Amino acid sequence: MRLALWQNVLAFIGILVGAIALYAALNESAAVRQQTAAAVWPFVQMTIEDRAAADDAHFAISFTNVGVGPARMGQLRILVDGQPARTLSGLTASEPGAALPDISRNFLSNRVISPGESITLLSTNDPARVAYFRDLVARPASSLSYCYCSIFDACWLIDSQRNLHEPEAVAQCPDFAADAYQPEA
Repeated sequence: MRLALWQNVLAFIGILVGAIALYAALNESAAVRQQTAAAVWPFVQMTIEDRAAADDAHFAISFTNVGVGPARMGQLRILVDGQPARTLSGLTASEPGAALPDISRNFLSNRVISPGESITLLSTNDPARVAYFRDLVARPASSLSYCYCSIFDACWLIDSQRNLHEPEAVAQCPDFAADAYQPEA
């Protein structure tokens, strides 16, 4: 009888030690996952360069990954007075297919931005275009939204009408579909 009691006590202690070890392993695993996600965390900031002197004008919208991991960009949406601007012509109110030689442009949607890399979406040195873009940015009904994801599919959405400095965590990047902005080639 005495032996059976000690066997039960030792079995209970064994189960207790096993449960504590399992709890510690699960906590360690969660910490490693968080540390790994932080080691590849992207953070894409939008920058607007705006200079309009009498003899020197410049306007640019750039996106820079200041995080430590690559950023997989989702689609970009630009609203002008509440309406989607799907192309550069739509953004500048130019005729579709019209030559826009004074505006340099780049694609941002569905590409990867490496840490430290910067992509200039559009830029111009034309004083009339600079004045137009400055006015456009100041309009309350105009906005720019973009989304990006880490390599672990953690995604963040930024909308210029809300807050540019605190991305909203989302399950996946939204599909702006026909409202997505794509500059003409």
